[in-house]
Amino acid sequence: MSNPDPLYIYFLSMLYCSWCQLLSGLRTLTEVYKDLYTKKTVKSRELWLKLTNLTPYGVHSNWRIFDPHPLMVSRARGSRLWDVDGNEYIDFNMGFGTLVVGHANPALLEKVKQKLDDGTTYGHETELSYRLSEVLTRRYGYDMVRFASTGSE
Repeated sequence: MSNPDPLYIYFLSMLYCSWCQLLSGLRTLTEVYKDLYTKKTVKSRELWLKLTNLTPYGVHSNWRIFDPHPLMVSRARGSRLWDVDGNEYIDFNMGFGTLVVGHANPALLEKVKQKLDDGTTYGHETELSYRLSEVLTRRYGYDMVRFASTGSE
């Protein structure tokens, strides 16, 4: 194999140096998206800063701690969320799986509204508690079930 041309070596070294200089000025994709998020979520940051005076880390769940600041949601419908800044997001979390029918599902909302018209907390047993107990004992083979709260809900 013959020795490479010195001009070729010079050209490659200059290309390499230029490439390194270019890369040294680039930011990581994470940094780019962090800056974009910060610019698009000014109201979320302001609300979060206020909340940090009232609750640890400004969130009510450690899962919501997010750098540079958590998302502050104002509403949701179907698979979409909107923050207090008006930005729209796809909700891939969906309440950790509890929202299989999506946020504010019209059919579910209608049923909830009907039940709210009948009153809320009675402090007594209802036909619905019987029906749900029946479904659960049949489906999972339980002898009995009891619905209770800890008082912290």
